[in-house]
Amino acid sequence: SPPDLRFRRVPTIMGPPAPPHGAPPSPTEAAPSPWLGSWEKLPVIVCRGETPAEVGWSHGEQLRDRIGATLTFYFSLFEEVGLGSEEVRSWGEGFRAEIGAHAPALAEEIAGIAAGAGRQDWELFALNARSELLAFAQHRAGKQPPPECTALFCASSACLGQNWDWDSRMDSLPVLLKLPRRGDTPRILTMTEPGILAKVGFNDQGVGVCLNFLAGPPPAAVPTGLPVHCLLRLALSCGTLRGSEELLKASPRHCACHILLADALGQFRMLEFFGTSLECAAADPLAHNHGAGAEEAPIEGAEWQILPPTVVAHTNHYLHPGFAASSKDLAHTRERLQRVGEIVDEFEAAEEDRGAVGSEQQLGLAKRILGDRHGYPRSILFDKADGMSAQGTIATVCTVLMELRSLRMHVTHGSAMAQQFFQVTLLESSL
Repeated sequence: SPPDLRFRRVPTIMGPPAPPHGAPPSPTEAAPSPWLGSWEKLPVIVCRGETPAEVGWSHGEQLRDRIGATLTFYFSLFEEVGLGSEEVRSWGEGFRAEIGAHAPALAEEIAGIAAGAGRQDWELFALNARSELLAFAQHRAGKQPPPECTALFCASSACLGQNWDWDSRMDSLPVLLKLPRRGDTPRILTMTEPGILAKVGFNDQGVGVCLNFLAGPPPAAVPTGLPVHCLLRLALSCGTLRGSEELLKASPRHCACHILLADALGQFRMLEFFGTSLECAAADPLAHNHGAGAEEAPIEGAEWQILPPTVVAHTNHYLHPGFAASSKDLAHTRERLQRVGEIVDEFEAAEEDRGAVGSEQQLGLAKRILGDRHGYPRSILFDKADGMSAQGTIATVCTVLMELRSLRMHVTHGSAMAQQFFQVTLLESSL
């Protein structure tokens, strides 16, 4: 039987207009990292350029030192999980060929990042494929990946978000990248690691992405297709949800993950990748009633309107029945998904007699879910889990929430456990 997708009916209320744009509040500086040094956490980096290579150079030149620290971290982690430097170089060279063949503009941008940062190309190609390298190493060592990330979408308010759970040694290095419009490619705001094309983010057409890693089939033993971080960037390069979905389906890849794809209309797709296979584990009601990928806004007050769910969520196990039976769960994934449902039930019970639920209430609900510590340390927000190696600990690095209608991102600064947010908007006309 299909999974419980927790569809809930609530009135749809458009969110308030975005505030006047300007410089976002400066995030406070993170606590010094004893391993990588002290960095300002999540600075906003504006990349410029007319070509992929120029945009990449802007990225690499501005983040030269952070990219160096990020490469230091990952090359040490690769060694900790049994990948030697020559093996990493071979993977980097292999993915340079794969990305160049299937997404040449992305390959040009990665090469531009390397040039701007003063690094060798293969290092940045390996970095952008770090998930594939680590999955291969973990499988070869007979180990499962660590628990990573809880993602959610509040469809009626088009609020998309997730916790990024990862090695705590990376805590102070992630950045917010603003990428310029180029031709038909929209402007993009993404939370990512220095040197990596994209991770969690959205574009100026209101299309956004989140990511969960899963335990699927054996990973590819050689570079195959596009790395998952390239897939995320491709999805953000499209102006419609349907375009992003079709591009992801058409792109060669070999990975085990879930990409939550959503847009400002409240449409969403839960796309699960199982090696070279891809299935949609869940979609918005319009996808089922008006054809997959319909790009139509609901008609206000129409009798046929199917109201969207309050929340859909994904953790670290497959939901599609075609994949679920042949996969494994990552640590406390089901407890986290069950806890999301409990919080939604509590929210609906409290709001039942209050009438319409607006975007501010749903933003608050999303923050409540992603900041939940029930059952700690096996909780949605946590700071103590076994890492990929004996030297690392998995923790929530940051919480990211995206209002896809007003094009605003809310991100935690400092320790994610404090759940203190600052706000960035993607409205500057100069990009």
